[in-house]
Amino acid sequence: MRAFSSVWLTAQAGHSLFRRFEPMNDDDDGIPGGGQSIPGAFFFRVGATWRIPRT
Repeated sequence: MRAFSSVWLTAQAGHSLFRRFEPMNDDDDGIPGGGQSIPGAFFFRVGATWRIPRT
């Protein structure tokens, strides 16, 4: 949505379908015990963007 001539507002909402967490060491090797599935979650994101007007 355009709030002013150079300010835009955005909003997004959704749901993550699948997330996975796998612990790693400093060498990016998996740590024994394997990864974990994390349940899906709802998310909401808002933002404001200022665009410099062209002169």
